[in-house]
Amino acid sequence: MFTIKKYSKHIIGICSLLFTIAFLYASASTKNIGTVTFNTKEDDLFSKDVLIQLTQSKKSPSILIRNLNSSNFLTVSQANPSSVLVSTMERELVKNNFTVRDRTLFDKTYSQAQGTMDYSKMSELTNTDLIMEVVGFSRVTYTTNIYTNKSNDQKTLPSPHNITSTGMQIDLKIIQVKTNEIVGTYTFYEKPCGAGCELYKYPKYHFPIYSTVGPNVANAYNLQIDDSYLNDFVSACASKFVTHLTAR
Repeated sequence: MFTIKKYSKHIIGICSLLFTIAFLYASASTKNIGTVTFNTKEDDLFSKDVLIQLTQSKKSPSILIRNLNSSNFLTVSQANPSSVLVSTMERELVKNNFTVRDRTLFDKTYSQAQGTMDYSKMSELTNTDLIMEVVGFSRVTYTTNIYTNKSNDQKTLPSPHNITSTGMQIDLKIIQVKTNEIVGTYTFYEKPCGAGCELYKYPKYHFPIYSTVGPNVANAYNLQIDDSYLNDFVSACASKFVTHLTAR
């Protein structure tokens, strides 16, 4: 004869068994079906002739880097991503024969003028040719339904499945201080899964889930925007910027 207490124990036991079976089934049925990559977004680089002439005619053009709006920056692991971005850009431009002006001195001079002085007057006071303004730093969504299977054949995920991941975008503009004129605008992209991410198929009832997050989550692809990653991206942006100016 079953008492309520004994009956409850049986129910709990059955539920635990069913949960264990479901978990083992899902784990056993999870498959690595190939790799996924995303289409590259082309960088958008524009420089006026006056900027090209200035940087090519001066042995070491002077430049100052400013962050226009820190609220444009996405949340990353370090406490001050805008500081990392700006300091990395400064270091890379110094390596490429730019004279990088001190931000603190420039901001102090501008502050003493109570923000009423335009950049053309600042040219005389700070001996600065150019200002690079960091306009924005944001996340960019990449989506695809194409993957490469284990046989190295390109396949399409069944509708309506897509794979979505996140990359980065940096927007810059260059101002010629003497004329207070915008002489260049630049947008740089960093896509996720640059070398390809493993793609997994998870069973879920009758509708599978496709994801780049594998059974071992610690090893799954995840865009970690830490100091090292940010340094590498900004260094690449600086290199592209300098090449763009000198290759013409």
